[in-house]
Amino acid sequence: MKARLVMLVVGFACSLMAIPSVARAGSSSAKVTATQLQKVLDRLDAVEQQNRDLRTQVLELQQRVQPLAAATPSVKEEVRAQVQQQVAPLAQQVTAITTAQQELPFGVGFRVGYSESPYGMPGGLRYSAFLNYRLLTEEDGIPFGDISGELEAALVKGGGATTVNNLGTILNPSIGAQKTWVDTVEIQPTVQYHLNLASAGFPALAQLKPYVLAGPGIWISMLSTPVVNRAKGAGQGFRATDADTQAGGVFGFGAKYSLAGLSLPPIQRILNRISVGTEYRFNLLANGWGFNQYTGSVQFGF
Repeated sequence: MKARLVMLVVGFACSLMAIPSVARAGSSSAKVTATQLQKVLDRLDAVEQQNRDLRTQVLELQQRVQPLAAATPSVKEEVRAQVQQQVAPLAQQVTAITTAQQELPFGVGFRVGYSESPYGMPGGLRYSAFLNYRLLTEEDGIPFGDISGELEAALVKGGGATTVNNLGTILNPSIGAQKTWVDTVEIQPTVQYHLNLASAGFPALAQLKPYVLAGPGIWISMLSTPVVNRAKGAGQGFRATDADTQAGGVFGFGAKYSLAGLSLPPIQRILNRISVGTEYRFNLLANGWGFNQYTGSVQFGF
């Protein structure tokens, strides 16, 4: 386009030279026209310079875009990894929610373990049966867990000791110290707070529930001597027994683990209803005697 304008200017100048009178008469006009054309040429130079600048900018942008395009696959992988990291905790929360839905509020269970005995007698085997019912949950405003009520009936088969503190020796002091045993029947209604570790920020431990317990209790302790009469007939093999009944309180803590966390498809529906656990209790009788108990448990949910 610039070449065309140059040719136009040259042709126009030649025509002016062919007509001298006109050129002389309008010399000032010719000077004005040449100045205007120069301005046009300057503007064209400026436009071409802008075009060169734009082309340079486009090249620079292409150089920037090409590395980004090359890095796009790695960026996608990073984004995918970040999404997977976020999905994993969500999946654990879903699992915890599903497990909570499977745990029904009513449970029946059994405990077996070792218990000390009151009155300074040797301890022995303790076994019990209990009913547990969930009373309040997080939806009711309980922070990070639930509250349940439990009723347990237990029997402690204590050991034996040779002592004069038994009914036989008291009734007949001449027989002296006798081998004596103590068995204790316990009735303990308690209130328990179970901590939901998933709600407390530990979703990987959703199946484990620590708890604390407290409540009143009744203890019936039976002290017995050897068999009174070994002769055949009614009453054969009976032990003379004197009993003591005391009220008091029980305090303790424990933990239970839901087998729903295991993955055994053939029996999964059964495992979802079973939990196992361990527990410690301290019994404090109204007459001042206190003793400890350590048991393991299995519970079935319904």
